[in-house]
Formats: sequence, structure tokens, C-alpha cells
Amino acid sequence: MGSLEAHWGLAGKTAVIIGGSAGVGRGITLALAKAGVDIATCDIDEEATRAIVEETRALGRKILSLPADVRDEEALDHFYDCVEKEFEQVNIVINVAGGVTRMPFLKTTREQNATEIRLNFGYVVDSVRRAIPLLRRSGNGGSIINFTTIEAMRALRRQTTTSVALWRSSSHPRASASMSWHLTPPRRAQAPTRTQPSAQ
Repeated sequence: MGSLEAHWGLAGKTAVIIGGSAGVGRGITLALAKAGVDIATCDIDEEATRAIVEETRALGRKILSLPADVRDEEALDHFYDCVEKEFEQVNIVINVAGGVTRMPFLKTTREQNATEIRLNFGYVVDSVRRAIPLLRRSGNGGSIINFTTIEAMRALRRQTTTSVALWRSSSHPRASASMSWHLTPPRRAQAPTRTQPSAQ
């Protein structure tokens, strides 16, 4: 029996993983599948969405894997519509997708800013909104886990847009979990420390 299954009794549960076919998300998907969890995932990497199906089925678990860009509201809704039809209930929701564009802030456009806020915060709100009714179906609650980066707690040069977007979303999303329809109160995040520019 694996450590996840032993500690949390995950066998037989269902997890939705946004961005679960490549990178960190792939690791989460396979770890949960090994623990006996059925999977529903979407990812922008179409090749990875096909590969994860074979890997998950090889572990004896059911999987729904679709290509989707979470920046597209309709694509995310379509994915959740498919999840609702395919699974009677959901027990775990993990939002992993995100990204950082390294670019001086003043060279970014409003459209780029909006895109990065959507990718690192906006889709998470939509995902949680769609997920809660599915979690309630189980009658036993569930868990929502939102991943972000250290940029949620600090600002870095050339990553200003994402730092702002993630810091604004800081209801302790970094590796935080909350029961469905009951979000734990966030700890107040400290504002990023300002540093004085060096004299040139």
C-alpha cells in the first residue's frame, strides 16, 4: 500500500486536475492514480493529454483527459461539462496550471496583463466555482488544492505582472487545501518588500 493511500484512504475517489498531464501536474496525476484514484484532467499540451491516458490506465484507473487552454473560459467550461457527464461525483480538485512571462513590466500590454491574470488567478476562480457542486455530490465534502509559485508572496524583476496577479489571489493558495464549500480563512500575506534602486 502506497503512502498516499495509507494516510488518506484515497482508493476509489475521483480527482479533477487542471494542468495534470505534464510537469508537476503529471506527477500529481500518477501519484493519485497509484493510490487508487480515478482521474479527470485537462492540459494545454495535447500530446501530453494523450500520453497520460496510457500511463493512468496502466495503473488500473479510469481517466478522462482533454486538451484545454484554461485561458479560454469556454474550454474550461466544456471540460467541466464532460466531467459532470463522466463521473457521478468528485472528491478532489487540484488547480496546477499557471505560468510566468519574463518581461519588463513597462513593456507589457494590457492584453498581456489580462492574459497572465487569467492564467494564474482567473481560471482558478472559475474552476472552484464549477468544482463545488461536484464535490457536494459525494455528501462527504472534499478538497480543493490550488498551486502557485513563490511569486505569490514576493515580486521579482521581469515578472511583475504575474507577481501582482498571484499576490492578489493569495488566500494561501500555495499548497493549501480547503473543504468543499468551506474555505479556511486566509492568513494575511505580507506585502512584497520594496528595495531601493542602486545608483548607476
